[in-house]
Amino acid sequence: MIALLGATGAVGRHVLRALPGEVRAGSRSSGVDIDDDRSLASFVAGASVVVNCVGPSHKTAARVATAAVEAGADHVDAGGADAVIDPRGRRVVFAAGASPGLSGLLPRWLGSRGTKLAMYCGVLDRFTTAGAEDYLNGVNEPLAAWRNGQVKRGALTRVSDVDIPFFDEPVSAFPFMDAENEAVARSLSLVDGDWYSVVEGKHLLRALGERKGLCEASALDLAGRSPRATFVAELDGRTAVLRAGSVAELTAAVTVAATKAVLRGDVPSGLHRAATVLEPFDGLDVTVFDAPLSELAVEEGAL
Repeated sequence: MIALLGATGAVGRHVLRALPGEVRAGSRSSGVDIDDDRSLASFVAGASVVVNCVGPSHKTAARVATAAVEAGADHVDAGGADAVIDPRGRRVVFAAGASPGLSGLLPRWLGSRGTKLAMYCGVLDRFTTAGAEDYLNGVNEPLAAWRNGQVKRGALTRVSDVDIPFFDEPVSAFPFMDAENEAVARSLSLVDGDWYSVVEGKHLLRALGERKGLCEASALDLAGRSPRATFVAELDGRTAVLRAGSVAELTAAVTVAATKAVLRGDVPSGLHRAATVLEPFDGLDVTVFDAPLSELAVEEGAL
């Protein structure tokens, strides 16, 4: 039996529809209080896999991970990057969302090893309150990159009003390194790697600078437009492009893929990032080009 926490949330409701087998759906509205040890332990008791879609992740993930381990269950978390605990021989997959998660997994569509990677991740969608809080509490090194097999601070600079193929308008791109990027770099045996967070909207750009008002700013940028996520990876002259609508649906797809991999026994025991333990999976709009991104700028314009 799968115990799903956050089943009525933006991500959880998509996960609930896609999970196989028997699922016990839980949320605060159904009487599950994630802040209460007894309530949480009672809900996960008897589960073979506990799936967490409750945010903000930096406040909830460690509690759910602990409850899953104490219940003797495997565990999948859509976030959970800070919930590193001893899994006691169980299988734990964390950071199983859009970013982190698919942002690190997309290069695997291009190969299991490589020399040079460039990654661009952009989302035009409303921030949820929990999502905004997790974003602001994320840990990364701005302007850093992967150089000669290690993190190099200050290797890159922010760029504004730049045209990047497959993004519909000029964008701002913020280079950064975080724990997922470093794990991916080591997993692919990269020599060099550049990662950029891409911002399309002017209101969100200002809000990020002020580190407040992300929900309101993202809603203003989205007004009259359809939400979308655009992830682009270039590895050694080949390019993978992912386009999706709601980022919640994209996050849910990764969470479901991770859960299915755990159920199949494809994940070994221990603690794993989704980006480094999952294999590319069907159901996503991923296109692979045997050409570098610089050549696709002309091709995309022709389309």
